[in-house]
Amino acid sequence: MSRCVSRHDFSASRALRIRIPSKAISDHPNAPPTALTAEIENEGTDSRTVVSPTKKRRHTDADLPAAKRSANRKGREKTTDLAGTSSTATQSTNFAALLQQISRAHDDVDRQCMELTAKVQFLEQEQELLFLEKEQIQRDRQTEAEQAQQREQEKTEEINLWTTRCTNLEEENGKLSSERDELAQQVEHWTTWADACPRELMVSAMEERRRQVEQVGETNIQ
Repeated sequence: MSRCVSRHDFSASRALRIRIPSKAISDHPNAPPTALTAEIENEGTDSRTVVSPTKKRRHTDADLPAAKRSANRKGREKTTDLAGTSSTATQSTNFAALLQQISRAHDDVDRQCMELTAKVQFLEQEQELLFLEKEQIQRDRQTEAEQAQQREQEKTEEINLWTTRCTNLEEENGKLSSERDELAQQVEHWTTWADACPRELMVSAMEERRRQVEQVGETNIQ
């Protein structure tokens, strides 16, 4: 913020250097006879430093004549007023530039915040899509696992069914083999008997055997 500059508010960095002729110093009653031109730094106070080749001594305006004190005071007031006016204008210009910098920085921060907000929203949407895709993959895997288990169960049941059928067929084949062997023995027996018996007995026996076979066949069919 800008502030008013008083008559004695003068920074040390803006020190006013005044060269005083040697005659003005020599006119002073306490000045040494061989005094050189002195540099006096105005630090916003009334102190003055007089440099001589032999010694250093601090003087104040109270040591100077009345006319010189009045001239020094007027010079300081004029210089201070000009410096105050220039300082106020400079401070106003600097403050306006600072406000512009702050405004630009604020705009940059707002823009970055908007960009970051958009990025966060995009990342949140991506995260949600990835989460949904992950759930879908898990469901698909679970479905595939259930289908594979079901197919494996169906194959196992089919294998068991065919195994049972094969077992039944083997048992039936064993029975048929036994019957075949029995019939073969009977055929051999009756062939031997036929060779030894007369023709009439053989025909009668064959007829009897045919009836027995037919009865056995009907029994098996039933």
